[in-house]
Amino acid sequence: TTRITIASGGDVSLPTTTCTSLSAPSVSAINTCKAWFNWSHGNGNYHTSHNMSSSTDNGTGQYTFTFARPMANANYCVAIGSSRNGSSGNAANSLDFHSTATTNFQIRSGNDGGSMVNHENVCAAIFDTA
Repeated sequence: TTRITIASGGDVSLPTTTCTSLSAPSVSAINTCKAWFNWSHGNGNYHTSHNMSSSTDNGTGQYTFTFARPMANANYCVAIGSSRNGSSGNAANSLDFHSTATTNFQIRSGNDGGSMVNHENVCAAIFDTA
């Protein structure tokens, strides 16, 4: 079996055989990233995503993200990050996810003053062991 190798200098070597199993993404493999996205609040669209079907702006700093294919249960992990518009004056961001369901979850975003604010870009990766 040929594996991907990373040399100490950072060079990456790939096998010469094409891996066709990645051409049809699946969310059924155990312990894998089941969904991910890079989302823009400015236009409400995904810049890029996998297994995401829609997003809903629920008000300032409150969003619902819906999966294209549901999760096996609501006990998944959501790793999130965001960026804010540099002219906002508040450097600190707060993000939390909540209301996880098999079909969707919600994210709330705020500033360093504790107020709900919109974050320009929100990114997430969703992992599940099922």
